[in-house]
Amino acid sequence: GKLLVSHVGDSGSCICTKKGPAKALIEDHKPEQPEERKRIEARGGRVEWDGYANHRVYGANTDTPGMNMSRALGDDLGHRIAGVTYEPTINEQILTTDDKFLCVCSDGVWEFLKPDLVASIMDSGKTPQDACEKVTKKAWDCWMKEEHGEVVDDITALFVKLPPLKKNASI
Repeated sequence: GKLLVSHVGDSGSCICTKKGPAKALIEDHKPEQPEERKRIEARGGRVEWDGYANHRVYGANTDTPGMNMSRALGDDLGHRIAGVTYEPTINEQILTTDDKFLCVCSDGVWEFLKPDLVASIMDSGKTPQDACEKVTKKAWDCWMKEEHGEVVDDITALFVKLPPLKKNASI
């Protein structure tokens, strides 16, 4: 009856229930968060506003790597010179009989769509693939409108159906 979510970066997830709002399971690892900024600066990196949309992580005396997240897998340069870490945040979620499915999406989806809307769109899908296509299409449309067709971030969606949970049973 437990779900462990291990997270690094700025993709997100939520759990969708039969009743009530969708619940976000993780928080993005953003460099402007006080705890993240402190760790980055203690390891020789710096955090600066990019003048457009994000705070970014840089090495002490360089304009690289320029990441807008404070944790990442596989970014050797960010790990070596800027204080970016690969250590995940781990969240334990107690599942209930009301939980239906998980939505796991990249930041290009969450930029414009809130968990309740993503859950509602996914719930209207005929199949998991159809549900994901509807979510990514909605995110794409929002990017096109907001950025006048010039910028689109990564847009990925996953639908994970949860098996029925029986009382006093575990998954």
